[in-house]
Amino acid sequence: MNQATRSKKELTKSLFELMKRKDFTRITVTEIAQQALLDRRTFYRHYVQKEEIIEDYCDELCLAYIGRLKQVMPINFYLMAFIYFEFWYEHREFLALIISSHLYHFVIARYDTYLPHIREIFEGQTFEYENTTMEKYALSFSIGGFWHLLKVWQKNGMQETPEEMATIMMKAYVLVDKTKK
Repeated sequence: MNQATRSKKELTKSLFELMKRKDFTRITVTEIAQQALLDRRTFYRHYVQKEEIIEDYCDELCLAYIGRLKQVMPINFYLMAFIYFEFWYEHREFLALIISSHLYHFVIARYDTYLPHIREIFEGQTFEYENTTMEKYALSFSIGGFWHLLKVWQKNGMQETPEEMATIMMKAYVLVDKTKK
């Protein structure tokens, strides 16, 4: 690992440690750098503002999630849901920190930029749409449901297993599908 990567990892770790004790809006760049045992110049070599640390970390998570999805082919809706909840269960500490800091929108915004890549993985395997407009809205609906359910699950202490959460998603989609008849 090169020095730049090490510095970024230390800044990320430091920000998350500070967020456990202090409101995100009140954390300064100086505090992040000091916690990381680095100077402010090092911070500004990598970032313009502290929010970019969270964005970078979210990018890492999205890429890791996509990598996990690619390992399970062919994939179906249940497996996709299971992998999603299993992945976030493994990252529950970060998820809790982001939600309690009212920064959940960063995760969603970064994830949205990766949707086209995720859609490519499932091309022809899961959902078929009549046109791109329908696909755009259907994916937005689906992703919104997943994200909100994830937030509720986290707030309830993640008591259910990832398998149980995937089953809940399956049943929710069956209910939506039954309304078409």
